[in-house]
Amino acid sequence: MIFLFLFPLYLAAVIYMLVRFFHWLKHCNHRLAWKRVKIPFTVVYIALALSPILAFFLPKSDFAVIVRRVSTYWLGVLIYSAIAVGVFELLRIIAKHTKLKNTKLFSRGGTVTIGSIVTACAVLTCVYGGINARNIRVTDYSVSVNKKCEDTDKLNIVLVADFTSAIR
Repeated sequence: MIFLFLFPLYLAAVIYMLVRFFHWLKHCNHRLAWKRVKIPFTVVYIALALSPILAFFLPKSDFAVIVRRVSTYWLGVLIYSAIAVGVFELLRIIAKHTKLKNTKLFSRGGTVTIGSIVTACAVLTCVYGGINARNIRVTDYSVSVNKKCEDTDKLNIVLVADFTSAIR
């Protein structure tokens, strides 16, 4: 049920990120704005965007595991890209209403530089997260509780977090 409420937000984010990416590509090189580049990229992008939905409906199989893993990485890339783009969009809006409006920040080179920084931030964050996802850490803590509990000499508490991808 929550999916029905979040899907329009997810769809809006996916479309917005695609539009911003094409805007950046157009400024990088005019050849990247050609249909023979945009169409294959859009097909792959839509397949990745639909992977979380497909992963939810697929029956358990080896293919489903691959689709779930791809969808997990896709959502990570989308979230970190959206955060980076959001920060730079906010900075751009602020700069547009200051004296920075007529600087190189709003030129073609500025767009390419900012888009490259956003892309690098998202890629590096996702690579770092992918590497650390394989390093499972167990941390033991010793906690003393100042309460009397009858019939127990020792109390063990377990906290398990961030294990959803391991279950799939």
